[in-house]
Amino acid sequence: MPASIEDIQRLYLRAREHYLYKKYPEEEPIHKIEAFLLQTVVLEGILVNYGLLLLKSRSDLIALLGKRSGRYGYDNAINDLYLLGVISTAEFKKLDTLKNKRNDFIHNLLSRNLETASKDASQYYRASSVLVSRLLQKLKKKLGP
Repeated sequence: MPASIEDIQRLYLRAREHYLYKKYPEEEPIHKIEAFLLQTVVLEGILVNYGLLLLKSRSDLIALLGKRSGRYGYDNAINDLYLLGVISTAEFKKLDTLKNKRNDFIHNLLSRNLETASKDASQYYRASSVLVSRLLQKLKKKLGP
């Protein structure tokens, strides 16, 4: 069973709390990294849930759903959402760029010092926060009351 919209929103709010964390300045860099990582998890969850929801609602795409059901991730989701007209070309490009930055960040996290990683995480978090919020609202609207 996928996460509820309430669970997704709680995780999204937790990412924001980490981003705004100021209580112990020496811990702030770690909180910026945690905020970005949580936000990317939330974003991928939104994209995957939305993509699968749309594929399930389309009987003409049942073969694609069968193919995707075992390994459906960020890349397939943004491709499908773009092809189905849910996201614009600009959103698709931004999501693809963010995916590449996320992958680079995660795979190279320990090859950087904490301050540099924190600054990058903070920049990526800010650059994608509006888009994540907008996609969350789209998913919420699609799921209905």
